Amino acid sequence: MRVPPSLSPKKRANDNDRADTARRLDEAYADGQLSPGEHEERLTTALHATTLGQLAALTVDLQSGTVLPSMTKPRARKQHNIVRFLVPAIVTLLVMGLLIWAAGGRNESDDEVNTAGEQYSYLTPRGLAEVIAAIRAKFGNATVDDLTVYPGYAVVFRAAEDAPLQQLSYYYNGEFREPTDSGTRKDLPMVDLKTVDIMKVASVIAGAGTSLNLSRVDQSYLVIRAGEEEPEVLVFASNDKKESGHLALDIHGSFLAVYPSGQ
Repeated sequence: MRVPPSLSPKKRANDNDRADTARRLDEAYADGQLSPGEHEERLTTALHATTLGQLAALTVDLQSGTVLPSMTKPRARKQHNIVRFLVPAIVTLLVMGLLIWAAGGRNESDDEVNTAGEQYSYLTPRGLAEVIAAIRAKFGNATVDDLTVYPGYAVVFRAAEDAPLQQLSYYYNGEFREPTDSGTRKDLPMVDLKTVDIMKVASVIAGAGTSLNLSRVDQSYLVIRAGEEEPEVLVFASNDKKESGHLALDIHGSFLAVYPSGQ
């Protein structure tokens, strides 16, 4: 979503704002603007950001469509003849960056497609099962503070082994990267992912467009996190027509609340 320039950077960010920023960071990583380490660090910050100003700071130095507006007054444009020379140069650089990334910047798992020709997604039953199995293999159990899953990657938040009050985040895309410090943990019980009904949750994700009254779904992601009384399972969906909404489920995949687009 694009926030009106008049909005204060101190305004509280919502889940859709965080999702938009995460998607912009993914695009910047894909076209070579961010290194893997920079992408992971900014993504972690975006998922925990509380204000629009914090989110804007994560994309202010990136090329092309920024998710949030600059919090400073933009400079006046230079003469149009300069633009005529700059635009082709920028396009050339972007194309070169995409070619370099496509040649060597992705894991083989990124390019895996199923028999229907669709890109492999971690939001499918198979994808969710892979993520949870990878968590168990790495940590010896499937307990987490938060698991956020996008079609192409997942981010796991857990307590540090040697510092239970410290939270670490782990970016997963076929393999885990080195963890990033995510600050102090909340005093909430961890979620055991073994208790999540993967098939039902994945079916809710697949039908999110209909449930949320969206004309189509261009972006979606899943959050499974600790709650005050019980784990929270949230499915977010949106599209480039500015339609968005989310669903709240229990760990068995049953609906608890629906927040459709426009309501």
